[in-house]
Amino acid sequence: MRKNVRLTARAIGLAGVASLAAAAALASVLTIAGQGTVRKTHLNLAPAADLQKLPGVTPAKANQIIAGRPYRSVDELAKAGLTPAEIEALRPLVVAGWAPRSGRKFYRLAPGEKVDLNRATSLMLEALPGIGRGRAQAIIEGRPYNTIEEIMRVKGIKAKTFQRIRALIKV
Repeated sequence: MRKNVRLTARAIGLAGVASLAAAAALASVLTIAGQGTVRKTHLNLAPAADLQKLPGVTPAKANQIIAGRPYRSVDELAKAGLTPAEIEALRPLVVAGWAPRSGRKFYRLAPGEKVDLNRATSLMLEALPGIGRGRAQAIIEGRPYNTIEEIMRVKGIKAKTFQRIRALIKV
């Protein structure tokens, strides 16, 4: 019997979120109908430390998984040297799918971390919801900022976007 699995709102559709980094933070949470929320590790985005938390994944296997990226499906773990039994054991705990654009790194905000508008790199700014490459570059070009509210001078950042990122930024 096939389970009805749907990604949480904004995880993949991202109508208002231009940043894949923000999507990555949301994409690891899946809602399975009737079973509550289940955390899954994303094979294309998880760091080695997160992969090693999975059962049977040693540091060497975690490095093999990272080297074999990107994965379109969990079955592609075979190209990282995992056996069919190991893949089946990991299947309920991991998710694969869209992958970062080749050569593009992503930054994830740590819990409680705030992005300094005057010092952050483009990648750090892209970790904010609703901030993509273009807006990140516009934020950088609009520096310096004396207050966080001044970010609304940037084209495309209005009150709604500001409210979403307010708790995540500082000057």
